[in-house]
Amino acid sequence: MGKKKTKLTAVTTKKFKKVENSQKLITNFHVLNKLLARATDKKEKQEIKKKLNALGGLNTYQKASLSAGNERKGLGSNGKCCCCGEKLLNYKKEKSRKIRVLDVGGLSGATFSKYAYAIDATYIDLNPQKSNVVKQDFFQRPTPETCFNNHNAEAYNIMETDYFDCISLSLVLNFVPTPELRGKMLQKCLEFLPKSGKGFIFIVLPAPCVRNSRYMSHEVLLKIMKLLHFDLKEYHYSLRLGFYLFQSMEFAEQHNSMERVEYKKHKIKDGVGLNNFCITL
Repeated sequence: MGKKKTKLTAVTTKKFKKVENSQKLITNFHVLNKLLARATDKKEKQEIKKKLNALGGLNTYQKASLSAGNERKGLGSNGKCCCCGEKLLNYKKEKSRKIRVLDVGGLSGATFSKYAYAIDATYIDLNPQKSNVVKQDFFQRPTPETCFNNHNAEAYNIMETDYFDCISLSLVLNFVPTPELRGKMLQKCLEFLPKSGKGFIFIVLPAPCVRNSRYMSHEVLLKIMKLLHFDLKEYHYSLRLGFYLFQSMEFAEQHNSMERVEYKKHKIKDGVGLNNFCITL
């Protein structure tokens, strides 16, 4: 007798449809935000904002991101684990304290919950969906060094131990509207990492941002991170996303050389169907 065919259940179909719709909403939201960032005419900006509101605004975007799957946490579509938490445990052998992670755009507030026994995660987001996520703009977050220099460490409840071992930028850089701000975000990450080096940045980007851009490629991303004194430790691509784990070099002077770093936008390939994602310093 032949094997019985397994029918796709209504529940599975419904779940797939929900994820598919969420992905479409996220894509549309990103496109409109990029148009808004480039728009100079006041009337044009108002029209784009109306379209964003029609999609449901930032709140709807955040909820769609939460329901779009587990890849943000580091699970590729092929089931291979690329999770930042798991990788950090492999590299950080220190047992005296937990690994401190700043999760920027930490929608769920649960990305590192599985590793709570070894990782102390701080979640921040512009529009939190969970009570343990702090409402904060990463660009406005006071750095430990700034607080100490201005004698405001106590006011911000910041101590020397508040430097992070890792900054997680999972599906964050692609949401930052301009190439310049993306570069500034990467530079600002260094201000939260240990000055002695050996800090980490975990970056997740939609695969097309790196593989299908006129201005970006795997090699270009590595070059930009090298300019910022980061070495690639591991990377992996799922069907839709690219996962990168970088480690800062062991040079204290890196924190004083950022003003001299520069990488300008330039076209590395052209063709139909390519996007314009890039990062500049």
